[in-house]
Amino acid sequence: EMQAGRSNALHGVHMSNSSNVTIGIQSSALGNVIAGQGGHGIYVERVSYEEPDSDCAGLKIQNNWVGHYEDIAWPNAGDGVLLYAINGGVIGGTNQLEGNHIGANGGAGIGAARCSGLTIQNNDIGVWFTLSGPVPMGNLDGIRADALVSSLIGGGGAYERNYVAHNQRDGVRVEYETGNCISNRIQGNLIGTDSTGMDAAPNG
Repeated sequence: EMQAGRSNALHGVHMSNSSNVTIGIQSSALGNVIAGQGGHGIYVERVSYEEPDSDCAGLKIQNNWVGHYEDIAWPNAGDGVLLYAINGGVIGGTNQLEGNHIGANGGAGIGAARCSGLTIQNNDIGVWFTLSGPVPMGNLDGIRADALVSSLIGGGGAYERNYVAHNQRDGVRVEYETGNCISNRIQGNLIGTDSTGMDAAPNG
C-alpha cells in the first residue's frame, strides 16, 4: 500500500549521461512505483556533449507505474517521464509486459526535448484499464515532445499502440521550438478513445 508523505522533494529517478540502463523490468513482477515526487517521476538527461558514450543510448523504461498505482492517484508534480537530449531509447516495448502505466502527473505523461531515435510503445497514458472499464488518470498532456527527430510513437502491432486518454490538454503534442522536428512517425495509437477504439475517452 502506498503511503503519502514519503516522497522526494525533486525527482524519483534522475540519471545523467548514463548508457544501457533499464528502469523497470520485463516480467510479471512489478517494475517500479514512482509517485508523489516533488519534481518529475523519471528524469533522464544528457548534459555533456563531449563524452562519446554519454548520449544515454540503450535506455529502456518498462513496466513501471508512474504517478499512480492501479486506481490510486499519487501525482508527481512534474512530468511522469522526462527525457532531455537522449539519442535512442525505448519507453515501453512490444511485449505485453513492457508497457508503462503513466497517469495523474502535473506535467506530461511522457515529455521529450531535443531527443532522437526514441520508440514509445504500449503505454497506458492518462488511463488505467480494468475489467469493469477505464479509470481516468489524466496527466496535463499525454505525450509532449519538442524538437523530436527520427522517432516512433506507436506502431502497427498489437502491443505497439499507446492508449492516450483523459489527459487535460493534448493527447500527443509534437512541436518545434528549440530545434529540428523531422522524420517522426505516429501510428496505430488509440488517442481519446477506450481500449476498443469505439467509445470516446477524450483528452482536453
